[in-house]
Amino acid sequence: MIERALGIEGWMSPEELAWLAEQARTHTQIAEIGSWRGRSTAALADNTPGTVFAIDTWEGSKETDFDPGFQAGGAEWLWQEFLRNRADNVIPVIGASIAAAADFAAKGETFDMIFIDGAHDAESVAADLAAWRPLLAPGGLFCGHDFWPNPGWPEAPLSDVRRVVDSTLSVHIGAGSIWVANGGINHLLPCAILVPSLDRPQRLRDLVANIHATTPEEHFILFCVSDDESKTILDELEEWYIDDSDCEDRRYVTRMNKLVKWLDDAKTMFFGSDDVIHHQGWLGQALKVMSVGWDVVAVNDMHNMAGTQAVMRRSYLPQAVFDAPGLAFHPDYGHNFADNEQFFTAQRHNQFMRARDAVVEHKHPIYREPDGAAWDSTYEGATRTWDEDEARWKIRHAMIEATIP
Repeated sequence: MIERALGIEGWMSPEELAWLAEQARTHTQIAEIGSWRGRSTAALADNTPGTVFAIDTWEGSKETDFDPGFQAGGAEWLWQEFLRNRADNVIPVIGASIAAAADFAAKGETFDMIFIDGAHDAESVAADLAAWRPLLAPGGLFCGHDFWPNPGWPEAPLSDVRRVVDSTLSVHIGAGSIWVANGGINHLLPCAILVPSLDRPQRLRDLVANIHATTPEEHFILFCVSDDESKTILDELEEWYIDDSDCEDRRYVTRMNKLVKWLDDAKTMFFGSDDVIHHQGWLGQALKVMSVGWDVVAVNDMHNMAGTQAVMRRSYLPQAVFDAPGLAFHPDYGHNFADNEQFFTAQRHNQFMRARDAVVEHKHPIYREPDGAAWDSTYEGATRTWDEDEARWKIRHAMIEATIP
């Protein structure tokens, strides 16, 4: 139903309005960034069973100042035009896009559909993507307008939209010039679950059974082990592993980076461990978050709010360590704080997000749980490098801030 929308002046084509209407029918909490006179807003509002939040300054811009109505009546005319066209289920949010996103985030609000059609210069598009993506509910629809340049707009830098969107997201075209972030997860599979297990053969059978039982998505496990008992068990289970028994350097970061180099077909990788319990559907939940454009997604370990383990797109590896392209972790850490650097670097690249519903429960003895892992020589070895690792992280934190804007 787009009859009312077609009667409102604007630049959205009938094909694009029909697409918005179709999507709105299955979404109930919609944010529209950039509403102008309300043409696209009407297509959304008249078809959703829920609410449309229309975010705009209604003050015009260099891209819209040439509109005859706006030239004659200014911002007050534009605001009255929008109010005249507004449906009862539309809530106007007056203000800049980034400030509005911050307000919604502070309230814990999320949306199951976000449509971005604000300012079209590269800086504004990038800022909108960064501000609004975190507000998308898992499995939600993230989309926007003006992917293709419109020669009818005088001096409007619309080509910037495609350049920024293409460099940030994996997208397809919904209709006309509407881009849509790929919401499925098949293009992120298979996922390689990487486990550097050091002298803990007694944990392997339960770990393998747990991963396969809770991970219906296409995946494979790749271990790095050195002791004979672990190799024997993994052979029996027909699981893949790297034998590094001839390597004296058995630090976590060394073994993880070694595992990464062995990957061929994996589209994504999870930096796992042998002291966790994967909850049902953990990978699917993480990939749902990743599917709207994030490259590094931290899972919920039930203890550390910042997270300690993550799923990463393989294509992100050249950026993962700013001064060692192709590695997943900086090689100088003993064990601790390597994940801090990985996450912070992704944040600086605007490619980091957490998946609250992707639960991989950490059983480290430091949490003192009745069913937690027992203290052993592997934990002891990691603890010995804590102070050195922390000092290195402080230095590298400053380096990353200075290097990645």
